[in-house]
Amino acid sequence: MARSLTFIKGKTNLHLIGFNDKARIIAPYQHLQVDGNPNLGEGLIFLKSVIRYVQKYNGKKSRSVFILLTSGNVLFGWQKPLNDLFRIKEFAPGLRYVVTFGKPDYRSAKAFNSFTDKPDNVLPCFSDRRLCSLVENIQSQEKSV
Repeated sequence: MARSLTFIKGKTNLHLIGFNDKARIIAPYQHLQVDGNPNLGEGLIFLKSVIRYVQKYNGKKSRSVFILLTSGNVLFGWQKPLNDLFRIKEFAPGLRYVVTFGKPDYRSAKAFNSFTDKPDNVLPCFSDRRLCSLVENIQSQEKSV
């Protein structure tokens, strides 16, 4: 994701949230560590906090791209935080993707499909070029409005 930002012209914000037993902000070039429990609920709660913070201090409405990079496992407790996110105007119309390694089990697939709203948005890989094209597409749509 960080590498893709070098291709993108215009103002683009990138927020990386790492989550296991707790959620935290990750620096764009920081190595993503795979450890702890895959507590999606904690990540979604933190995502809500980030969106609220941006709403409060940035003021501008924007279309967002949300990419959940996951091992394919999900713990219980993600439904309520996800429902809370769908009540936020910036999240619901955003482009939401899940990148998962391997085939998720039934419970995890249900969580991923709920996050994306489209089973086609659960992907085995997500290239930097695809992210660039999404962001450029969003920027061109905002200019035309």
